[in-house]
Amino acid sequence: MTHTPTDLLWPAHDGSADLSAIEAVPLHERGLPATTYDTVLRAARLWPDRSALTVLPDAARFLRPATVTFAQLRDQVHRTANLLRSLGVTRRAAVGLLAPNTAELPAALLAAQAAGIAAPVNPGLASEHAEQLLRRSGALCARPRPTSA
Repeated sequence: MTHTPTDLLWPAHDGSADLSAIEAVPLHERGLPATTYDTVLRAARLWPDRSALTVLPDAARFLRPATVTFAQLRDQVHRTANLLRSLGVTRRAAVGLLAPNTAELPAALLAAQAAGIAAPVNPGLASEHAEQLLRRSGALCARPRPTSA
């Protein structure tokens, strides 16, 4: 059976009976992106104007979520990864991300993965625990700037 790229990425299925046929195609034959960065690039190429992220900026603005398109996400990832590289981040360097969930965090996480090794730390941890995790990772700490109101 010949498969198209669409068949391999989004196989048609009508129920559990189709599962065996879907699983018979190995992942390496599906044309999947090799990295999260490749996934961002492909999504931006295929669907530049589609919504990639929808984030609630804060509780007061829950009716006006912030939306980021795939093209905007790609551009944010590029800018942040380039900044990290200019700061000396290399492929084997950990980038600490100590930040709340914001519209900027996904791009920062993806950029850290593209430039080096992402080392996210939950900002809700006690400061001693967060500091210990960052020290043990050897991370350069980067924090996404919050979206202005």
